[in-house]
Amino acid sequence: ILAGKAVGCYSMINYVGDKPYIMIGQNKYVAYMNVVGLDCQLNHNSYIYSSSGKRIKNSGVLLKNGPVTVYGGKKKINGSKYWAIGVGLYVKASNVETPKGEVTSDPNTQNQTTEPQTS
Repeated sequence: ILAGKAVGCYSMINYVGDKPYIMIGQNKYVAYMNVVGLDCQLNHNSYIYSSSGKRIKNSGVLLKNGPVTVYGGKKKINGSKYWAIGVGLYVKASNVETPKGEVTSDPNTQNQTTEPQTS
């Protein structure tokens, strides 16, 4: 499935092992983070980068303490780590504060949230 394509979902969240997935067909699953994303906060002003790791000029600046939704996992481009924030759009991973905890679905926002893990 190509990035940016719409997918039909048959269930909100399924766990295969300890990883969350969304069922998109009979015995077909997509990683939850690739579809829904994770709401995070920026801990530093950040530029937007392309898939080649080059800053996209005239895209503005994402401001510190502002919200950002990241998708998938961290991607290494030219030796630096980035989070995807859209199709072909990335921010430096070091500028994103990701919440720690257990992944759960948030039916109000359709986004992934985290709950503190209890020991």
